[in-house]
Amino acid sequence: MSRHRRGRVITVVTLILGVLCCTVVLYGCSGSGEPVDATAGETASQTVFGSEHTGASQITDISQAAHATASTRPQQTVATSTERFTRENWAELLADSEAHIGARAEIVGRLLESPRRRDDGVSFQMYADPKNYDWNTSVSFPDPFVEVEIDDFVRVVGTVEGAMEGENEFGESITVTLISADVVEVVDVMAAASPAVRTAQVGQSLEQHGIAVTVDRVEFALDETRVFVEAANGSGSTAGFYDLVNAEATQDGTVYPAQFHWDYYPAVSWELPPGETTAGIVVFPPMDATLSVEILLQARSEDYDLLLEPFVFEVAGD
Repeated sequence: MSRHRRGRVITVVTLILGVLCCTVVLYGCSGSGEPVDATAGETASQTVFGSEHTGASQITDISQAAHATASTRPQQTVATSTERFTRENWAELLADSEAHIGARAEIVGRLLESPRRRDDGVSFQMYADPKNYDWNTSVSFPDPFVEVEIDDFVRVVGTVEGAMEGENEFGESITVTLISADVVEVVDVMAAASPAVRTAQVGQSLEQHGIAVTVDRVEFALDETRVFVEAANGSGSTAGFYDLVNAEATQDGTVYPAQFHWDYYPAVSWELPPGETTAGIVVFPPMDATLSVEILLQARSEDYDLLLEPFVFEVAGD
């Protein structure tokens, strides 16, 4: 092929390539002339928690700043219902959260995972029934710096946004209630406890060989009986309270064994060195709040020459 003809072919090819490039650029623009965001569809498909939550793959960790453990922010979702859900009627909300969108909600729960933080807020899942590891609830809050962490007990006030289907860590299908919160406040475990029908103030201390055990009070609730116990070791040897797992309560001829909720209520230290004190809650099944009850607690000492009898407390009826 002659040099002249090769030049013409190269020129034609160059023109064709130029036209194709222009076509691609024009096709990749929106009607306003702005380039199309190729990730826009992906972002939309990952929006699952209300109007602000985004898929976990897009969540950016933000370093914590010093912040109060109780935070209040302007309400994100406007309440459109006069309904209000609390622990007393939360089961009704779980049965059909979509039917109660816009209702107000107030509940104390426990974070079951680390919070997911973004520039515009934080989201986390919690058990709204933490004692029974139930009532899975997802909470969004427009403050990425609120100080909440996994296992924290939190009081949440907000608006119902509906529900989401998903799977738990065991691969089981679950329905999660969605709450857009305007209040998130870290509280202690007692804020999640069932209310006491009666509280018996005891304030009695018993001592053996320098080891003192005190029952401060007894709370009778519909689902459990809580005994608040303190212990002090004034002896020269380490005291052991392993036998608190064998604590007993006797009421009207019926013996109730202690129930232990590991990693829930604060517990008396199993080993107590000399000169130290400890406090915790011993839990029993529900009992009649109007009747008297006898509570038997046990302790031991590493000094095997010290024999400790059971510490027996009498709680008067109402």
